Amino acid sequence: MARRVLILALGFACAHDFLCASARADLRVDAGAEVAAIDGGPKPSFLDGDGSMSALRYGDRDNGVDLTSAYLQISGSVVPTWDATVALDLNTQADQEVGVSEAAILWRPLPFDGVRARIKLGAFRPPISLEHSGEGWSTLYTMNASAINSWVGEELGGLGVEMNLKSDAAADPYAYYWSLGGAAFYGDDPAGTLLSWRGWSVNNWQTRWGDSIKLADLPIIEYAPGQRYRAEPFLELDSRLGYYVNGEVGRPDTWRFRALAYDNRSDPNAEGDGQSGWRTHFLSFGFQGSLPGDVGLVTQWLTGRTYWGPKLDFGRPVDNDFDSEFVLLTRVWGPHRFTVRRDWFSVDDNDVVAIDPNRENGDAWTLSYQMSFSDHWLAGLEWLRVRSNRPARAIEGDDPRLIEDSAFAVVRWTY
Repeated sequence: MARRVLILALGFACAHDFLCASARADLRVDAGAEVAAIDGGPKPSFLDGDGSMSALRYGDRDNGVDLTSAYLQISGSVVPTWDATVALDLNTQADQEVGVSEAAILWRPLPFDGVRARIKLGAFRPPISLEHSGEGWSTLYTMNASAINSWVGEELGGLGVEMNLKSDAAADPYAYYWSLGGAAFYGDDPAGTLLSWRGWSVNNWQTRWGDSIKLADLPIIEYAPGQRYRAEPFLELDSRLGYYVNGEVGRPDTWRFRALAYDNRSDPNAEGDGQSGWRTHFLSFGFQGSLPGDVGLVTQWLTGRTYWGPKLDFGRPVDNDFDSEFVLLTRVWGPHRFTVRRDWFSVDDNDVVAIDPNRENGDAWTLSYQMSFSDHWLAGLEWLRVRSNRPARAIEGDDPRLIEDSAFAVVRWTY
C-alpha cells in the first residue's frame, strides 16, 4: 500500500507542477482518488480467476479498506484549434498498477454554417455511457456503474479516428441540438470474451491498454487454439478496421437521446498473443432527462451478438446474443444526492456445444447516497445486490443461481 500511495503522491505532485505551468502552456490538470471500506460479496471476485464467475469486482477476499480508483488527466491546447488529452489510471488490482486509459488529440476547427466539427485521433472508448460524465471516465451518480457501462469499461476501446458534427446551440439555450458521428478503429478484436465466458458484471473496473482479466477454468478454453485463461480486449488480431456510428439529439441541460451502432468486424477465426477473435456487434440507446420533483432520469439499453470460432455444420462453437438495460433515478437536496438504479441483463446461448453453456439472466439493485463537503470532497454509502442464474457455474461445482451483496463506504477527492 505504501508504494501505491507513493505512486499516487508523485502523480499529484506532477499535477501541481503542470498547474504552475498552465498559464504558459494552456494546460488543464484533473485528478481524483477514491478510498472505500468494502464489505465484499459471498464468493471470490471474478478477478481472482480460479473458477470464479462472480458478477462482482470485490468478493469475500477483498473486505477492508482499499484505494478503489485514482486518475490523473492532463488536457489542453497544443496549438490553436488542436487539443490533446492523456489520462492515467491507477488500479491496485491490475497486473500493472498505472496504465493509460485514454490518449488522443482533437482538432476543432471554427464553426461553419452553425455546425461544429470535431476530429479525434488516438486511443479512446465509444461514447456510450451516460454515467461516466466525470474526468478520467469517472462516474457521477454511483460508485459502481451499470452492467452496460461496466462492460464498456471492461471490453470496449480502440485505436483510431473519430469524427463528430454538432449543431451550434450556444446562441440559443432553448434550441434543440443534434450531432452525428462515427469512428474507424483497430483493436478490440477479443471483445465478447468476458460476456461469453464470465457473464455480465456490475463494477467500477476500467481496463487500460495492456490490461487483462482472468477467466474461469472452463473446458471450452482447452479447444480454443492459443487462448490463455485471460481476456485482453484491446488487441488487434486480423488487421481489419472496426467501426461505430452514433447520433444524439436534445436540448442543452434539459434532455438528450443517444444512439450508437458498433461492429468490431473481427475475424472469429483469428488468434494471437493468447487471444481469440470475437465478432461482436450491437446497438446502444440512451436517454437522460428530468421527471417532476427535480428527479433525474437516466436509462440505457444495449443489445447485440458475439460469436467465436469456425463456421461448422452445427454453427459456431460459441454464438451468443446479449442484452441489458437499466433505469436510474437520482435526486439532489443541497449537498446530498440519493440514487437508485435497477439493472436487467441476459445472454442467450445460440450454439449447441454442451460443454460450454453461456446462457445467463439476472438483475441488480444499486442504492447510493453521496454528500459533498466541498468542491473537492464527498463521502458516500453504496449497497449493491446482483442476482444471476448462469448454468456454467455448475461446471465448477457451484450453484448456477447466485445472489451477491456488497456494501461500500466511500470517500472521493477530485481536483
